[in-house]
Parts: sequence; structure tokens; C-alpha cells
Amino acid sequence: MFTILACCELADVELVAYLRDVLPRAARPRGLNHRDACALLPAAWKPARVATH
Repeated sequence: MFTILACCELADVELVAYLRDVLPRAARPRGLNHRDACALLPAAWKPARVATH
């Protein structure tokens, strides 16, 4: 948990918004492949989130 918090701080990502979006994706029954998991890292998630909102 501390790693996620620190990564969000470094990437200037709001922790609650990040977790609200990422946790349901990570909990999918089929899981995540490597590419999907990398896209959910805070530094990659933020630009993708900004582009879609």
C-alpha cells in the first residue's frame, strides 16, 4: 500500500480517484496481463485518464 501511495505522490495522482478506477479493473476474474498491469501504474494511468476526461 505504501508503494502505491508513494507512486501516486511522485506522479501527482489523486490516490482516491486512482484506487476507485484501478481496483475494480484489477479484481476482474480473468486478471490482468502484463500490458494491462503496466497501463495501470500511476505514471501511465494519469495521462490516459486526462485524455479520456
